[in-house]
Amino acid sequence: MLALALVSVHGLSVASPKLQGLTFSTAQVKSLPEVSAFFVDAFWLASTTFPGIELSASDKRQLQQKVAEDLGPRYGIQSKIDNRPAAPGQRGAGGRKGFPARSLFDTKLIVARDASGALVGCAGIEAALYEAGQGQVFRSDQADQLIRVELAGMSLDEANAASDTYKEKGIGALARGVIQKQFTTSLVNPYIDVWKPCSLLANLAVAPSYRRTGLGRALCDECERLTVDEWNMSEIALQVEEANTPAITLYKKDVYRDVFRAEAATALRLEPSAPSLFSGLPGPLGALGPENKDLLKEVASPTVTMAKPL
Repeated sequence: MLALALVSVHGLSVASPKLQGLTFSTAQVKSLPEVSAFFVDAFWLASTTFPGIELSASDKRQLQQKVAEDLGPRYGIQSKIDNRPAAPGQRGAGGRKGFPARSLFDTKLIVARDASGALVGCAGIEAALYEAGQGQVFRSDQADQLIRVELAGMSLDEANAASDTYKEKGIGALARGVIQKQFTTSLVNPYIDVWKPCSLLANLAVAPSYRRTGLGRALCDECERLTVDEWNMSEIALQVEEANTPAITLYKKDVYRDVFRAEAATALRLEPSAPSLFSGLPGPLGALGPENKDLLKEVASPTVTMAKPL
């Protein structure tokens, strides 16, 4: 719930002077602290779901650390060690040759910068699997495990055919082929056919000064481009709190449709710490306050799963 290769803005449908010179890039390890600080300010402290809230310097430091611990592993920007391709002959997926040791399902955290280089927006995107009936989404790590189990159950010839498809057409084609039994007549998990490849959009945040300029739509457009061009997938999904009216309005204008409503879903809210001796201290000293173990609390908040064909 906590919630970047340089390219030009893709598919902008709204011409805004503020978006002139805007660029996207993929978050790297060295930019993670900057991205985390931006996300705290743009998402948590200037939320479109719940009223604004002030945090002590200590609470803010703690929240930035929590955000970094979530975004880093999820979008592969803590370390590139696990993303190295398998060595020649290494059995990378399901005990089969021809697949990378890293996850088959890629993830990216996109950041938008203005002409001055200031960070003004971000969005996470990951290759995933999606089941419309219950609004379930298997994130990249879960989806990777599901497909690897099926690859392990294939014969050598079947796994080689799957490997060729992955190399030539990407993860979307591989996942579709596995689920639709294009490589084998039997599945380890016979119920896998309820899943379909999609990308999962999450952690979208826009600086308050850039809201209603078309930046949110531009970030969505870039995530859709990655979905189609890099992953060969034809659908994108997201999950959003029903109370987040501005976000839902943005997505519906962009032709996302409701596919499932989770009445019993929960979300996180901030619970600031009580004033302490550190509260009034200037500069970095104010961030030395004790840990707030209740900084994030769960609350009931119905969630809507939305999807868009591409």
